[in-house]
Amino acid sequence: MPLILQACPSFLPTWRKIKDDLYLEDDGSRSGYGDSWEVARHVVELQRTHQVAELPAVFSVMERLRTEGDDYVQTLAWAGYIEDVQNAALRPPAVPLEAFEPYLADQSARDWHRLIAEWSRKTPP
Repeated sequence: MPLILQACPSFLPTWRKIKDDLYLEDDGSRSGYGDSWEVARHVVELQRTHQVAELPAVFSVMERLRTEGDDYVQTLAWAGYIEDVQNAALRPPAVPLEAFEPYLADQSARDWHRLIAEWSRKTPP
């Protein structure tokens, strides 16, 4: 979370609200996946309201987590942050997924498109 907060200071008010009571695992540790959903909702709202100045840095952190993290962090980066941004973007009022593509780096872009392809195969015609 420190990397996300550094990249996206506008998320700090939300983080202060959720950091002590939401998304705790049974053992009391933080759930990275719960946190990723909150970040994703914030990122989508930034895009929706055209406040995109922080988005390059946020997606750069996602890329870094995906390429430099341990196995848990790498999985969290694509199955949490990247997929959560897509899911949050599709909720009304929807934001086109293409709006986020300029912020994606190499691995994140591959993950992004792979997830879209996987979901399109699961969606009935």
